[in-house]
Amino acid sequence: MWRRNFHNFVIGLTIGGLLAVIFWYWQKSTSAEDGALELLDRLAVAEQKASRLRLELTRPPSPVSETVGPAAEDLEPDDLTRVKGIGPTYARRLHEAGIESFAQLTAVSPPELAQILDTNENRAAAILTAAKSL
Repeated sequence: MWRRNFHNFVIGLTIGGLLAVIFWYWQKSTSAEDGALELLDRLAVAEQKASRLRLELTRPPSPVSETVGPAAEDLEPDDLTRVKGIGPTYARRLHEAGIESFAQLTAVSPPELAQILDTNENRAAAILTAAKSL
């Protein structure tokens, strides 16, 4: 009788141990996924910053920037979502690229805008046309 109870105890202990190992492995794998997703988000932000800096380096200096006027931080940014074709996502990308007014938006060429918005040049040209009408 005690042998049968002992065998049941060993089987229960083995199953419990296996369940504990499975639970531990599951916890470990989900935390690794979360870490990987966080790294991907940080990489995307770094790539956006690099793209914006690359764009700033390739853009020729405009004569408007050399004139004396109110400081950039004193100006209220325009609501770029008023432009047909610009929603919250495109507005966020434009703000990240340093474009916060209609004047700055219309000064950008269609290929540059297409790169900033990650879209095709035809759509960028349509957005610029709509922005110039405001």
